[in-house]
This record gives sequence, structure tokens and C-alpha cells, in this order.
Amino acid sequence: MKIAVIGAGLAGVATAHVLVIQGHDVTLIERRGAVAEEGSFAPGAPWGLDPLAPWWPAEVARTLGAPSDARAWWPFGRAGRKARQVLAQAAGAGLEAYSRQAFSEALQHVAWGHERGLGHMVLLRDAAQQQHIETCLELLSSQGAAPRLLDAAQARAREPALHEGAPLAGALLLPHDASGNARLLTQHLRAAAQAQGLRVITAGAVVGLAEEPGQAHPWTVRLQRATVEGETEFLPPGPFDAVVLCVGAQTSVLARAVGWSLPLILRGAASVTVPMRWDEALAPPLPSHVLTDASLGISMSRLGQRVRVAAARAAAPSVAAPAHAMDDCKPLFAALDTWIPGSTRVREAQAWSGAVACTPDGLPVVGAGPRRGLWVHGGHGHAGLGRIWGSALVLADLMAGRTP
Repeated sequence: MKIAVIGAGLAGVATAHVLVIQGHDVTLIERRGAVAEEGSFAPGAPWGLDPLAPWWPAEVARTLGAPSDARAWWPFGRAGRKARQVLAQAAGAGLEAYSRQAFSEALQHVAWGHERGLGHMVLLRDAAQQQHIETCLELLSSQGAAPRLLDAAQARAREPALHEGAPLAGALLLPHDASGNARLLTQHLRAAAQAQGLRVITAGAVVGLAEEPGQAHPWTVRLQRATVEGETEFLPPGPFDAVVLCVGAQTSVLARAVGWSLPLILRGAASVTVPMRWDEALAPPLPSHVLTDASLGISMSRLGQRVRVAAARAAAPSVAAPAHAMDDCKPLFAALDTWIPGSTRVREAQAWSGAVACTPDGLPVVGAGPRRGLWVHGGHGHAGLGRIWGSALVLADLMAGRTP
């Protein structure tokens, strides 16, 4: 098939990569000048900052996009919402397990680089959090997470980088959880897909989709792009057999233009990426795990010679707002100073904030639209790295008429 994938964030590039490998003629369209320039630019590095993860307290889950964000999409009553959450947790865990296995195989052919890690430690500040986690161990074990509950002494022995004065009561160790640089991964996937024949159009904003039913290739993409002379030109890439919407925060806008209402809501994201003091003799030990403060929903991940500290925000910023907003990142610096103070060169920090699209139940939107040949892949929110590859494979199966 001739397929247009709109959006070159991690979801769009992963989708294009999978479709090209399976033999399709794919064109990737991005409004920015390069891939991974918006929601995939500098998100949290853990494979999944899942709003349905059982260790999040209720107030953090709401911030990350849990049930109360859009009650209309959930069964009425507390029992109904709890049942739906349990189902979503199971489905999300299954998707992550499928994605992890398939992605490990794919990485054998993609030179991602060194900015990857393995091992996740969820830091617990008090006994109440420890008791809550104990009730979740069976669920986590059934999902293949191989959890291990550590006391404070065991956690510090396992991760010497933790500050001795930090308020640590214990930790949940998830040894199979991975982390990575989403932007770097997206760039490598794009290069690998281009080597297989992927066409990439950048600096072109999609302003409309046109369908001509009955034609061999019914879809045309209306593309707006500025010329060298400063004028505006409209390009009609295509025609295509199918169009896949992977434009993150803009997915709902394009979908509404063709009569499709999607249950997507926007959530803010913020991060700081800080060089580590790894070359200084008196610097503290460097973290070897992803460290997540369970009270705040803030993660700290080592990316090569840097640390990325990230969190979700309750409100989404304007998509047109400046990307670098240091004010959004003050809680991140505070978390860094609490858990691993002195390990980074804070004055050289790079701040980022943006918007991500998610769904009320925390699961992505993957599948066919109301018109033949129209598809969507998005809504991963803060759990993208852990699920996108599996979702792309599911979408490719659906488009080919196969059972995922």
C-alpha cells in the first residue's frame, strides 16, 4: 500500500519504520524541520511513566491523566471505575510486555547509541507508601515486572548515589524496566527506515485531508510550506491508499476535520537535562537506576553523561508556547537536590516543556477511523517509550487485515 504517516514524533517514526519493513510504500510528513521536535523532544526517559501504575498515589494519578480527567469515558460509580482501571492496567501491561520483546529484536538492527539504561527504583518516603506497594506486588508479579520491595538500607546499598539525608523509607525495585533517549531513538529509527526506502517531508504543515472514494488511491494530503522566497506554497503529496494520524497534540484537530471525534486530552510535560559531574574526583556516585519519587511522580534517569529529570503537569501548555520554560522545572531541581545532590552541573541544565496527548484510561488509541483508509496511532501520554513499538506492530497488523 501507499501510506502517508503524518507526524514524525516517536509514534509516527516507529509506525513508518514498521510499515516500511513490512514492504509498504511510506511517506512520513512532519511540520517541523526535523523529527522528534515536539512531544518526543525531551520527555521522561523511563519506558513508561504510566498513570495507571499501582504505585502512584491518587493525586499523582490525576495529574498524569487518570480516570477523573474525563469521567464520561468511564463507567459510573467508584466500583465501575475501579473495574475499568484494573482492565486497563492488565491491557497496558500486556502491551508493554509485547512491545518490550518486539523492540528488543528490532534494536538488533538499529544503532541506538549508548543512552539506554536498565533497572528502575521507585523511591518511597514513608511507611504508608510501603504498605500500599505491598498490596500491589502480586499484580506487578503477574505482569512480569519481577518486583522486589527493599528497605532503606537495601535500597541505599543497591543505589549508592542516593543521598544519605533523603527521606527514604524503602524502595520498589523493577529490574526489567528500561530507559532511553526518545529523540535519539527517533532519529535512529528514521535513518534506518530511510535506508529501507522511507520518504520524509519536513517543514510542511498539514492543513487538510481530501478523500476521493472510488479512486485506486483515494487520499490526498494538503500540505502548506514556506518557500525560500518567503511565500506560501500548497503541495498535494499522494495520492495514498491510507493515511495514519500520529501528530500527538494535533491529532484531534486533524481528526475532527474529517468528522472523527477522538477521546484525547492534553497533558503537560516538563524536563531538565543536566550534565553529570562524572569527571570530578570529589563528585558523589552516579545513579545506575532510573529513580522515581513516588510522592511527586518525578523521574531521574541517566542518559550517558547526563541526567534527565522529568514529570507530568496537571495542565497542558499552549502548543505554540516557547519550548524552554525554566519556571515549569523548579520542582524537578528540588527533586534532584533531594535525592542525588551534587552529582550534576545544575547551571548547565537545559529545560524543556511541552504537551502530550493521552486518553482517560491511559491506553493508546490505535485503529481504523470512520472512513476507509483513515487510521490513528497516538494518545500514549507519558507511557510512550514502553508501548509505542508494540502499538505500531498492532496497527500494521490491522492495516494488513491480520489479527494482532
